[in-house]
Amino acid sequence: MKNQSRRDFLKFGALSTGAVALGATGAVTHLDAAESADLEKALAQPFLKERGVAPSKNPAYPNSLPKVDPAQVKESVEADIIVIGAGLAGMCAAVSAAETGAKVIVLEKYKKPGARGGHITAFGSKFQEKHGITKDIPARQIAKELERWGQGRIDESLLRIFIEKSGACMDWLEDTLTPKGFQNGQWFEGCKDPYYYEYPVTHIFRDKNGVPGNGPMLDALVEIAKEKGAEVIFEARALKLIKEGAKATGVIAKTQKGYTLYTAKKGIILATGDYASNKDMVSYYSQTSSLADAQIYFPSKSNTGDGHMMAMDIGASMQRDANHAAVIHLEAGAKSYNFLHVNTYGKRFKNEDINTQSMSCGKLYQKDGIAWSIYDANGLNYAQEMMKKKIGGGLFFGQQDKIVGVKEWDLEEEKQMLQKHISEGKVLVANTLEELAEKMKVPKEQFVKTVKRYNEVVKAKNDTDFGKRSEVLYPIEKAPFYAGKLLATLLTMCGGLHTDESLLVLDKDDKPIENLYVAGATQGNFFAGDYPTICPGIGHGRCVTFGRLTGLKAAGKSINDVKTKMTL
Repeated sequence: MKNQSRRDFLKFGALSTGAVALGATGAVTHLDAAESADLEKALAQPFLKERGVAPSKNPAYPNSLPKVDPAQVKESVEADIIVIGAGLAGMCAAVSAAETGAKVIVLEKYKKPGARGGHITAFGSKFQEKHGITKDIPARQIAKELERWGQGRIDESLLRIFIEKSGACMDWLEDTLTPKGFQNGQWFEGCKDPYYYEYPVTHIFRDKNGVPGNGPMLDALVEIAKEKGAEVIFEARALKLIKEGAKATGVIAKTQKGYTLYTAKKGIILATGDYASNKDMVSYYSQTSSLADAQIYFPSKSNTGDGHMMAMDIGASMQRDANHAAVIHLEAGAKSYNFLHVNTYGKRFKNEDINTQSMSCGKLYQKDGIAWSIYDANGLNYAQEMMKKKIGGGLFFGQQDKIVGVKEWDLEEEKQMLQKHISEGKVLVANTLEELAEKMKVPKEQFVKTVKRYNEVVKAKNDTDFGKRSEVLYPIEKAPFYAGKLLATLLTMCGGLHTDESLLVLDKDDKPIENLYVAGATQGNFFAGDYPTICPGIGHGRCVTFGRLTGLKAAGKSINDVKTKMTL
């Protein structure tokens, strides 16, 4: 596989119709011309979001979906299981259910599968066992850390199910994809900061041509689902769930043929993704996320919370945590490399040796949301040194992924991307600190004072200002000097529908809506407070795990039919 920068990996071929691109949550998918233009806009423009967004007065409910006139429904189709959404969760559910012999219909509002990212978390997979990685996955410790990231507001029964069953679900996915020429791999950049550790739990698939990510994989899963007897209908937007008594029995969707009622004898699975493109829902459930500089999603702007709204329309409840977590990373701007960060006042404001999620969220609350990463002519060499010594790195540390056994971190690629970012205005360069301050439009005297103080800290190898590790302190001395604009990019909202270990959607009284299952980003109670980057790809991991589990449960199987690979 040809070496590519992370940004190229993000937009791999995005300038041509039908190209493949890597979306940022942890995204390889196929883009048409309009989507490529949206991606270019998100990646190239420094300010895409107005600040100061007030909380929405309307919590996106009552339902804001197009209204359905029952008289317009001309056709009724019956199946055992209706899956709404052809993303990673939906297709794992569909293939799993079809394997049991159930009649499955998948409804997808877009013209192709919804694919983002490439990172997929699983615990105790056969891949990890084969490569001796399992011993480095302390399940109980990770569970405690995930609970802490969730601030005690997650359903620990869902977390337990994920940890215990994700390995077997990953094994199933690998076995399902291998006949199609896919190869599983392990993503890990080697971040071994004793205070912040990204665990080696992240898988990434490559197709027979070496193309990584979930785009090619989703195309294959659609093909596999059809081979197993499932029907996958694109450009079929589900608009209204039908409920009889305590049971969900069907859904009305608008297709190219008109309005159709799809009834389900065994179950309906909501796998419609998140709601980050529904501005009312974002501002109501997560004001911090409304401040993001940019948004990236594939298919573009398709994550409008349809499943959430349809479920609430028949009595479902959203998770009780009202400040929903979000995946907010630094995709749209320059990279941090954990160097000196300054705000619009030219002042240092934090310990920069943190994860990309914290960098993104922390800078949002600076004046006007402005923050810069400052380094000198040796900056990228310092970054390479951190990677080689495994004292830095981690998710989105630089422009590139490191994939074990496939691709190393490449200094030349990083240099090429730096030049591209300079040409796009995302990185400013100057021969003096005073000149750099002028270009950044920050107070010159204060900025120079900040850099001088930072160099004193570096020389002393003791950050008494913010407590940064001495081994990742590097001076800013040699011209030219660089300032990388940090831009927080909203990728996915992680709040969803109230559920428990039954995997059914619950109402406000914790009573399940019979036959209505939920999986993937539509599912709630799994994340709260902040998105945990210690397990890169955990969002996609729960899509695979709970997608498979809901598919089996809806078909009449039990969660216990899936092997437990790692216990708490």
